[in-house]
Amino acid sequence: MATEETNALRLLVSMSTQNQFRKRTTPEPDYGDTRRPESNNYPPHGPSHGPSRGKGTDNLDSHKVRSQEATYSQEIQRLHAILDSANSSIETLTAELQVKEALGLQLKKRNNAMQSFRDAEEELLGRQEQDSTISADFEALFLQLKSWTSKCCSAADSLMAVTDAHRQNLQMIRRVLPNLADVEKLPDFLPVGNVRRRRKFIRGWIGLVLSEQMIRSLPGPLHPTSLGCDVWLPLKVSESVRELETTLLSSGGAMTPTSFHRWRTTTMALLGKVYPAGRWTQDTIDSIEEQVDFALSVIKPLTTRADEEELRVKLIQNIFIPAVELSQLLRRQCASWSVRFPILLDADGLQQSEGAVFNVFEPSKMKDMDSQSDDDDDDDDGGLVASADHCLKAVEIFVRLALFKSGNHDGLRYDIVSTVQKAEVSCVDIRTVE
Repeated sequence: MATEETNALRLLVSMSTQNQFRKRTTPEPDYGDTRRPESNNYPPHGPSHGPSRGKGTDNLDSHKVRSQEATYSQEIQRLHAILDSANSSIETLTAELQVKEALGLQLKKRNNAMQSFRDAEEELLGRQEQDSTISADFEALFLQLKSWTSKCCSAADSLMAVTDAHRQNLQMIRRVLPNLADVEKLPDFLPVGNVRRRRKFIRGWIGLVLSEQMIRSLPGPLHPTSLGCDVWLPLKVSESVRELETTLLSSGGAMTPTSFHRWRTTTMALLGKVYPAGRWTQDTIDSIEEQVDFALSVIKPLTTRADEEELRVKLIQNIFIPAVELSQLLRRQCASWSVRFPILLDADGLQQSEGAVFNVFEPSKMKDMDSQSDDDDDDDDGGLVASADHCLKAVEIFVRLALFKSGNHDGLRYDIVSTVQKAEVSCVDIRTVE
């Protein structure tokens, strides 16, 4: 018995010793002993090593998902609304485009019809020239005249002799020298040594002959009389046309200006096909030569060239024939063109001792070729400023014709006259004339 108790006691001691050894050599697991001082630093289930995957976390994730789904759903709805609006706009624009295309097709058909009508008119009437083209032809003609004059009159060494040609044509000469009252005073108006003044007279005189005889101009709102002849037509045809025009123009209200000019344009275009430029009859050639000889008879005492025949040929080829061609061109235009000197207006109360009346300078129709200020007389509104200097000017010499126009390509507005090219004049200051 004693031995068994002793063995049991030894066994207990041995086991106790082994347990103490294990405690010293093996770390004990932490079971959250509340008796340890540091146990209060950890949650009830030990220290946290990452996010808890418990029930609260699942609820938070579910809430985020539902929130994102709602946001995406709203964005999708917004994009659908934009798409619907865009589709609606496309439909509206498509409908508008179809309407515009239909209108465009109608306009194209209308333009084609108008172009066909214009082509037919051009075939009948010939080309309707732009104002700039006609103005350029007009300027070219009178530049040729200026060049010819400088060769015709290169000096003023001798006194001008008054001839029967001057006496017989005093009234025409006064159209160029409006202040000339006595033909015997002509040498005083064109004195020795003043070659520039003599050239002005020559240019004005030749221009007057062209407007009075070679270029046909119809009456208009500013000019009650007609001028010139259709020299490019045979004499009998020209006289018949002139008689018809006079009859129609004097018919009162029986014919409107549009109707008359429509008839005139068509008639001239058809006659132009029968008598085209460069294929004129002998009547035309004879008329040109006759008027050239008449013009030279007045200016002959002022010429300084010995070769008169060469001057005559150049005058025919470079000036008179182009003037007839210009007249033929103007006559078949729908607009009514007029080549002439402006009508002079008397200055009330101003009269020279010899009886000649001062004639007012009109800046709207005239250009003082001796003044550098005329180009600055246009105001900002396109009108003309009637300056004090203009009021004190009197026209002394008409040097170049003016070019007037009424109506347009459409055969309308014949009541409005515009000055396309002003007449060139030489003026005298009224204050300097005794």
